[in-house]
Formats: sequence, C-alpha cells, structure tokens
Amino acid sequence: MFRKITALAAAALMMAALSGCALQTLKNSDYGEFEGYFSELSYEVTNDAGDVTEQMYILHTDEEHRDSVGKKDVYFDDNGEMYKYNVTIGSDRVEEIVSFTKGEDSGFYSELHFDENEVMIKAVWDNSYISDDGESERDYGEREYFPDGKTVKREYTERYIGGKLIERITREYSESGDLTLEKTEKE
Repeated sequence: MFRKITALAAAALMMAALSGCALQTLKNSDYGEFEGYFSELSYEVTNDAGDVTEQMYILHTDEEHRDSVGKKDVYFDDNGEMYKYNVTIGSDRVEEIVSFTKGEDSGFYSELHFDENEVMIKAVWDNSYISDDGESERDYGEREYFPDGKTVKREYTERYIGGKLIERITREYSESGDLTLEKTEKE
C-alpha cells in the first residue's frame, strides 16, 4: 500500500513538473476584482520561469470572505499580460457567466444571465476589433429570451466605426421565433 501511495505521489509530482506549473496560495491582486464583489486569491499557476500563467479567485459578497458566491479565472500570456478571464456567479445555481478575451487589436466581452431555474434570460456582448481596412470597430448588443431560454424575444445592437455610432438595430420576435418588428436607425 505504501508503495502505491508513494508511486502515485511521485507520478503527480512528475506530471506537475512536466507541465511546468506550480500551485501556490498568494495574497489578492487587482486581477481578481469584479464589480460588486470582494475577491480572494485561491491559487496561482506559474511556469518553469516563475511567470504567472493563471490565477483563480473566489468572489464573496462580504469583506470578511465568509459568503462565497462565485469565482473568477484569469489567464496571462507569455509577456505576463492578462488576456482572458471567466467569471461564474452563483452559489446554489448559476446566475451569471462573464467572459473576456483580449487579442492584439481586439477585445471580446460577453455576459449570460440566468433565472432561478438556470434558464438563460439575457445575453450581452461588447466586441471591439480593427477591421481589414484598419478602422476600429465595435459591436454592442443585448438579447432577451422567452421563458424557454432558447427563443429570442428582443435583440438590440449598436455598431460603431472609428468610435462613432453608425447604426442601431432593434428586433422583436414572437414565441414561435418569427420576426415581428425590425427597426434600423442610421446615424
């Protein structure tokens, strides 16, 4: 039995060494912040060079960190820059999922909101990028769902080019998924 435990421990250490990661419990940093919550660093992953590649924070509703309600995972590139995070809110059920990914000339942000039965009720996105023409573009949108959590009830989008709002589009749908209203406003 002792040999099995020793072999399993050695295998686990070997896998950690081969993956270039080490788990550490460290104090909080700004990367764990998420509006409306208090964060506590749960663990940090580093590579062979000692650079941080990932952090996981527990999100709390109180400063004493007694009431945990979610988590935030933060990822770093080879230069130590944060390029992505994922947030999940909900202690007994999923209430909200937030994701952000940053590219060289882009940023992609999304939120998914759920009701008490974990059915999606709303989605929000805000994506920025540089087009093939070299213009900065941004698409912002919100989508509300019928109680089934799948059928879109209302969708609102805004499109920006060069920081200037160029159009707003509102669409409404019936419960069977048929388009009932479409309104486009050009700026």
